[in-house]
Amino acid sequence: MAQKKQTVQKEQKGGKVGAVGITSVISAILFFIAYLMGWVDVSVEGVSGPETEGSGQSTVQKIGELDDYAEDELRIHIIDVGQGDSIFIQAPSRNILIDAGEEGYGPTVMGYLDRLGVDSVDVIIATHPHSDHIGDMDYVIKNLRRVGVVYTGEMPESAIPTTRCYENFLNAIIQKDADFKFATIGTSLKLGENSSLKFVGPVEPFEEYNNNSLVCRVTFGSQTFLFGGDSSKEAEELLLKKGTDISCDYMHVAHHGSSSSTTQEYLDAVDPKYATISCGEDNSYGHPNSSVVERLEKKNVEYYRTDISGNIVVVSDGESINIFTEK
Repeated sequence: MAQKKQTVQKEQKGGKVGAVGITSVISAILFFIAYLMGWVDVSVEGVSGPETEGSGQSTVQKIGELDDYAEDELRIHIIDVGQGDSIFIQAPSRNILIDAGEEGYGPTVMGYLDRLGVDSVDVIIATHPHSDHIGDMDYVIKNLRRVGVVYTGEMPESAIPTTRCYENFLNAIIQKDADFKFATIGTSLKLGENSSLKFVGPVEPFEEYNNNSLVCRVTFGSQTFLFGGDSSKEAEELLLKKGTDISCDYMHVAHHGSSSSTTQEYLDAVDPKYATISCGEDNSYGHPNSSVVERLEKKNVEYYRTDISGNIVVVSDGESINIFTEK
């Protein structure tokens, strides 16, 4: 269920073997007997999660064990960009980049794509104008060989940003001669046979940027995946009120696990088996918030955090999910 930081303490060596040593040996023997009898649980802290039918407890694997991408699967790469968001999705007929992290993380995103052999992105989604999501999007756009179309959310005229990072983002799109579109709720993009991405939120434009985040739901085979940018409880409430289908097998937790997002009612409607959280190590915001972590754990959601696991890859064959982590 939980993924927690692990502290390993080294035992001091030296000294004569005496009563303490004999006691340790006896304890070890008793523990081994208990383990053989199934009386103790020796699962590794940080990678436990809900039991899957017929397979026992799920097991995390390392990214280095991944084979090359096969076109009959979906891969969701949660790129570690510190206290920001960047997600790359490989689908059978299209690839998608959702956000690109804070200014200075463009080389990190491009380096990750280079290692995948990717120099062209079909769809870029800028969920909202905050710099921890689009701060270095201009760098990524400029350094890609080709960009197909860029989507962002429509905003009230009074809320259109005048920040340097947003202007750089728009200028990069123009220089790359990429298509630029405001996402229309209900619009669906085909990603391959039995696979699509649908924009499901926000239900209505917000002046507040977090709530105006684009919310996307990906379908691949019989499985679904939800991405919510930095959507907060106000936007979540509207999705619930409208009756939007936000149920999924996997969700990327909104707003880095902030207490302003992922309310209990919303999480109950999403009802994921797996989740990921993008947050910086020892970040000043205290993300993820303990209340969100508690809600995930009470629902037995298997979740992973970039501040602990580094890069994370979610792999689906349309029927099952496997998780791979860098650390």
